Amino acid sequence: MAKLPKMPYVKFVRSKGEVYAYFNTGQKDTAGQRIYSPMGKPSSVGFQDTYATLMGHRTRKSQQPFTVADLAEKFENSPEFDKLKLGTRRFYKSLLKHVKVQVGMFPIDGLKRSHIVEVVGNRLNDQPGTRNGFLALIGVLYRFARRNELTERPSPSADIPKFDTGSHEPWPEAILYAGLEAEHERTRLAIALLYYTGQRIGDVVRFRWNDVRGGALYFTQQKTDKPMEVPLHSSLKDLLDGTPKRGMTILSTYGGLPMTPQVIRREVKAFAAEHDEQLVPHGLRKNSVNALLESGCTIAEVAAITGQSFRMVEKYARRVSQRQLGNAAILKLENKERKFKRVENRGAKPA
Repeated sequence: MAKLPKMPYVKFVRSKGEVYAYFNTGQKDTAGQRIYSPMGKPSSVGFQDTYATLMGHRTRKSQQPFTVADLAEKFENSPEFDKLKLGTRRFYKSLLKHVKVQVGMFPIDGLKRSHIVEVVGNRLNDQPGTRNGFLALIGVLYRFARRNELTERPSPSADIPKFDTGSHEPWPEAILYAGLEAEHERTRLAIALLYYTGQRIGDVVRFRWNDVRGGALYFTQQKTDKPMEVPLHSSLKDLLDGTPKRGMTILSTYGGLPMTPQVIRREVKAFAAEHDEQLVPHGLRKNSVNALLESGCTIAEVAAITGQSFRMVEKYARRVSQRQLGNAAILKLENKERKFKRVENRGAKPA
């Protein structure tokens, strides 16, 4: 039996009395397995030419720096990415497009803080949430790279301050109630859906008319992938009953097309600005949590409506109206004092 030649990156496999060669391309599939290119039999015509071509391609590939775009692609195709929640994967996918376009050409060890600052300052849209998401994702990518020994560098976005996303505080009651009576139909409907369901704007714009069944809204939260059943508040039910069904989604254009979160967010913020307030739709989620708590609902009952964890409900509840809680406390104190005085008066002897 002829001795097999020693050839870098080539492995030989014997099968049914024949010898076949396979070239290690230096690449790996999504499962992390090496990718081998078949070369045929060592005795076949053109074998050496095939080897030279594959060797040249691998040499050129090894000389090319591993770029941020390569890193983004590797992360997106990794088992680690697949384990993320559906909403997180969708959010990251939208941001990975920005990463590939804006900084993908840089070698992974060549991306600098100044490059990131320039991108988030001048090239992304004017949504602070997108900019902050971009900064966070760069950090995620570099942590992934270090775990997989692709670099030893820390993230170039590590010390870049986050952008102000506006006030996430609950809306003042006067503005909230004005919003529930807003003249613009879609703005009024959006504010009511956000407040009475306690959901995120990304879920609210996806509500469909056929999600409303038996006096409740049935849907799956985009971020948590959690199935929800939210009973309809009577005011929201009345509003939905009086709203024309122009399309599949409850919030739609006059032509029946679905609305995007960006458009609804812009319209709701514009309404608040008309009342001299810088407010964002997410503040209505806090209004919803606070209203439920102030009505005497337990943490578990609130979580059943909003889909949040108990811990998150407690976090949102930190600004529960101090005035109402204070009034309740004083009322209890006064009741106690009145009971004490009645007992004291019954025990007093007549003069």
